Amino acid sequence: MNIDERKTARAVCEAATEGPWETNSHNWSIWGPKSREVARIVNINPSALGDSDFIAHARTGLPAALDEIDRLEGECERLRAAIHTRVDPCEGWDKDECFGIDCGNHQLCAALAALEGRDSE
Repeated sequence: MNIDERKTARAVCEAATEGPWETNSHNWSIWGPKSREVARIVNINPSALGDSDFIAHARTGLPAALDEIDRLEGECERLRAAIHTRVDPCEGWDKDECFGIDCGNHQLCAALAALEGRDSE
């Protein structure tokens, strides 16, 4: 899910009736807070009950998933910055000349370059 898709999904979530939502299998309705009916499944067959459960759970599940994606992307950025900090002292040095030791930065740099889709030096 790219950034634009996540923005659209968040906008849809924010425009929807406040959650959490629940289902009532007796009348195929989806209920929000204060016993407010949010939606009703009109295709009354056994498979539609699963649809109403999905819709009800998506009201809180989708925003939670989007929040987790944002958290994980932030963590990836933090780790990338930490790797760059670790790599930068040897940047531009020949592998054998990096302070006279093989400090492992070259392997980190190559791994980071691969993750970013570019060639390492």
